Amino acid sequence: MSFSSSYANLPQSVGKCKVCGEDVPRGEDMTVDRITIHTKCFICPICQAKCFVGSCARDQGVESRYGVYWYCGEHMLLPPGQKTSKLQELNMGKGHKKANGPAAGAQDVKKAEKTRELQAKLKEAEEQRKKYEQLCKDLEAQLKAL
Repeated sequence: MSFSSSYANLPQSVGKCKVCGEDVPRGEDMTVDRITIHTKCFICPICQAKCFVGSCARDQGVESRYGVYWYCGEHMLLPPGQKTSKLQELNMGKGHKKANGPAAGAQDVKKAEKTRELQAKLKEAEEQRKKYEQLCKDLEAQLKAL
């Protein structure tokens, strides 16, 4: 039996993602704190920032109500009451379609990706605006000097 035929017999899914509830295809999985999730679901539920092992944390005190999530460096430091308030504002209660519903996880991730994309474009546009404003100031100064 060759390696490739052995690999072909492996299941295509490694189980269910503990964040979104969807099947996790082989190759799109990661294990954090011995929990299998999609790599795309390893984001902060509050700000949608990508999490990184070693610079994020779970809050087991709110998991029974809101589900399993990892929080970015900024939001992992929030006291449980503030974290709960933010999750309530986002309708992230466990069982709510946005929190753990099978179809919702992918939608939330797509929304987060689009949000990050638009934020990057906005930042780039603001930088260009600042350069343009400086150019205008320089030109005005040159005109005054004439």
